[in-house]
Amino acid sequence: MTQEVARYSASTVLPALAQQIADLKGHYATAYRALHRELNRSLTAYRRDFDAAKLKLHALELLNNILDLGQPTGVGLAQSLAGLGMCLTPRNVSTISIDLGEAPQYTNCGLTLEQSLDTDGLARLVAEIDAALDEKNRMLSNLLVDNILQSQVTNVWRLS
Repeated sequence: MTQEVARYSASTVLPALAQQIADLKGHYATAYRALHRELNRSLTAYRRDFDAAKLKLHALELLNNILDLGQPTGVGLAQSLAGLGMCLTPRNVSTISIDLGEAPQYTNCGLTLEQSLDTDGLARLVAEIDAALDEKNRMLSNLLVDNILQSQVTNVWRLS
């Protein structure tokens, strides 16, 4: 037993453990950099779709304010979209410091290894916004057609 204890003494275990910790930190740093690079590649398209969704929501809000178009549609979509907004700015990952303390993350942007862009959630939300806009556009079209028909009937009566 004393030989085993001697074999695993602090002088041999601590350097090996320190090396394992250093290796683990290196693997984490590599994973973070890969994640950050992937997010930066995806971020341009995500921001484009996100900004387009914000514009569509603004149009929907304007249409919802027209009383003749019925009850507002798409209620709550703005909050859902706000929940999908990420405050990531593309950065050069080779110069970003990584904090591998209690909650490993990039110190400059707060990105953790578990985070990702919710592209599926954004796509579903854009489809919901489009459906709400389609409904309002259908109502607006019907309203305009009704107004045109009313105008034509009125003109026919005036000519008679």
